[in-house]
Amino acid sequence: MIGGTFGGQIQQGHVVLGLEGDLDWANIKGSSVVTPSILGIGQGGTLNTSSNISALSTVRARIGVAMNNVLLYATGGAAFVKSTASASTVAGVPCSTLGVLPDCSGSSWRPGISAGLGVEYGFTPNWSVKGEYLYTKIVGTGVSSDRVNIVRGGVNYRF
Repeated sequence: MIGGTFGGQIQQGHVVLGLEGDLDWANIKGSSVVTPSILGIGQGGTLNTSSNISALSTVRARIGVAMNNVLLYATGGAAFVKSTASASTVAGVPCSTLGVLPDCSGSSWRPGISAGLGVEYGFTPNWSVKGEYLYTKIVGTGVSSDRVNIVRGGVNYRF
């Protein structure tokens, strides 16, 4: 993943409150073999599925404790993931072939939630580095994965 972050924060004593957003290009791919079911009843076929997350964006609040140049914080808010998913039968028959699986692919922005923890270190009055962990859960259904664990680092400049 690579992207950018924007936001603002205020500090009162040792407490820091902020709001930030980010937009990241991603190339997160996955695949699996699944057996479709309705109400827990197998539908008699097996599918090869694949998914790709091409973009991820979050808008989050953060609250932290500042200790000299170090900020420890928790963050949480909304997430939006651009994902594509597709499937074919194990025999390799693609969707829409002779009425088999009429629609088993799609691409869309999907909403979700994101929460995590981080640490930021200010090495000058305007520059800082940070590391953070985010757990992102995507709302809705589909053949693609609904959870993303993100560990990332960044460099920030304050205006």
